[in-house]
Parts: sequence; structure tokens; C-alpha cells
Amino acid sequence: MNDHIPAELKDAVYYYARKVVRDAEEGRWELHVDPDDCLVALNEDVNDHFDRDLPTLETVEADPVTHRVEGHTEVLEGRILLGGGVIPIVDDALVLIFRDARAPAAPLRWTAADGRVDATLTRTTFGEFYEELLVFQDGTPVYVDVPEAPDMRETYAEALEENGYEVPDPLPTLKGAVPETYRAAYDPVVTHFGDQRYEAEFWVNWDIDAGHFGVNQAIAFDGPGLTFADGELCRCVERFPLEMAAERPSASYVDSVSRFIETFA
Repeated sequence: MNDHIPAELKDAVYYYARKVVRDAEEGRWELHVDPDDCLVALNEDVNDHFDRDLPTLETVEADPVTHRVEGHTEVLEGRILLGGGVIPIVDDALVLIFRDARAPAAPLRWTAADGRVDATLTRTTFGEFYEELLVFQDGTPVYVDVPEAPDMRETYAEALEENGYEVPDPLPTLKGAVPETYRAAYDPVVTHFGDQRYEAEFWVNWDIDAGHFGVNQAIAFDGPGLTFADGELCRCVERFPLEMAAERPSASYVDSVSRFIETFA
């Protein structure tokens, strides 16, 4: 699943699932992604440029999805868009990035380091984190090492270099972890991709009406002298203590962050 989308289509083509099943009794989710019917283009410009004929985000978002309840099981069927990312937590404050007025989705809102799924849920989730949030300690770039994450030092180093920062050798690290407060709200999520099967635990948020399914990792790390920068578009990055974040209008945030705050504040 990590290599199904060609490298030249990165950030232009994503996955959707055909079915999401939630077993409320077991607290378990099953995603069914058909390798022959799973790709969505950012827009028609992508199809034109790469000579593809894929559905676009706009057309998939307009497609109806069906939702039914069968005992303790809920089933969502259709073309279900997938998202994932990391909600960084430093000294009990969320570290969020501001989407400006030019953002193609959810403009003028605060977001975590997240995006649409173009690999396994785990790789997408942490890939967005290491590509979008640059972390510095006393001005020196540091790598947040999370036990659940694949080793993405190379990805992070590339993000630093693309933004004009010198990468120390060796790259200093900070330990990141999921606080037990948040881990207690995680659910196992199994992705079926043809004969492949991937399982990991996440905090899950899904929007039945919109036909969206999202996963997040809440990763905490601490240290003196920490500062942050956006790794993609030079956007504003700020800390939001959780209690203060809850006092702001929910419309200040993208839906996943708003739900996270409502759940844990």
C-alpha cells in the first residue's frame, strides 16, 4: 500500500475506502480498500497533467454514502475519503498550524500536522508530522523519535533542507510518546488492501454525513527552548493550551482538531 501510488503522484493522488465497518462491542474498525478502485485525484488539473482519468476530490465528496446499523456493528459504504495526522502536544498545549485564505480546504482555520491518506495509515500519519512540523531546540533542529512511528529521519531531513535549514549530523532527538490519557481513547484500526492487512491503534474521528474517516496520533514531547516552523508553506505555528483552546469557537479549527478538543478538554 505504501508503493501503490507512483512517487510522481505524491500530494496529487490519494486513497479512498469502499467500506468502513465499526464493531462498537469490540471497539474495532475495519477499512476495506480495493486496489483496483481506490484512487482519487486532487483535481482535474492532476488528471490532465498526468494523463489520468481518476475521480476528483470534488466528485467523491459529492457522492452519496450509505450508513446502516446491524446490531452492534455500523457500516459505511461508498467512496469514503481518508485522512490522518499527528496532534502534537508540548507542555499540555496543542501545536497547531494556521491555514491561510489560500488553503484549498478549510481556509482560515487551525489544523494539526495532517493530510489525506496516500500510504498506510501509520506512514501517512507520521509522514505528515515529519513533513509539516519542524521542531527546534535552542535554534537547532531536533527529530521527535516516537516508538510507534517508522523511522522517517530521511523524510524529516529533506523537509529541513527544503526550508533552508542545515541538518546536524547526527540529528539530535527528543522522545515522543502517546500520553495514557489519550491512549485510553484509541481504537484498533485494520486496513484491508487486497491480500495485505495493516493494523494499528489510533484516535478515530469519522463524519458519517460527509463520508470522511480520519485517524490521529496524539504525540507529546517536552524540552526547554522548543520552537516550531511549518515545513511546507511557511504558515504560522502556535501553541494552544488545551483549556484555552476549548474557549475558542469550534469553527476556529478544522473538524478533526475541534472534535479532539471537545473530547479531551
